[in-house]
Amino acid sequence: MKFKNYIIAITILLFSPLEALGLNFPQCEEDSGYPNYCYGKNVYDNGDIYEGYWRDGMPHFEGKYTYNNGDVYEGKLRKFDAQGYGTYTFADGTVYEGEFVDDMFNGQGTITYYNGDVLKGQFVDDLIHGKGVLYWEDGSTYEGEFTDGKMEGYGTYKSIDGEVYKGNFKDCH
Repeated sequence: MKFKNYIIAITILLFSPLEALGLNFPQCEEDSGYPNYCYGKNVYDNGDIYEGYWRDGMPHFEGKYTYNNGDVYEGKLRKFDAQGYGTYTFADGTVYEGEFVDDMFNGQGTITYYNGDVLKGQFVDDLIHGKGVLYWEDGSTYEGEFTDGKMEGYGTYKSIDGEVYKGNFKDCH
């Protein structure tokens, strides 16, 4: 009896329309010259919204994804992952603009924080890592090495009063 129920469940899953499963993807036009490739909008059950290009039922190439928490990603993507150049705007107003790999900040980018601070440089797995520059809203700056999101290594700090420190930094946030 268990086997029969299993077969029925598989059959329902395989032959149910995607809408019945909560997957309301836009239908692509087969005669567009690009089979299974179209532009459309989808509102998900959790309130997220994707508008952009689709390929084989998945977000693909370029679009805008608005999360139910207020965050917005706009740019290049593959399937549901940010991939290539894009802009991620957090609900608090903080903005990352730059390169993405596997849905994370990876490559050259700039974060403009909601308070006016700006961080520019090389990012690895969502953290600045390597050479970068941090501009504080008050006019102070740090230019130098970063490790895993922290000022670490050789750098130069300039205060708004004109004081300059050149040297090694360790574990500074």
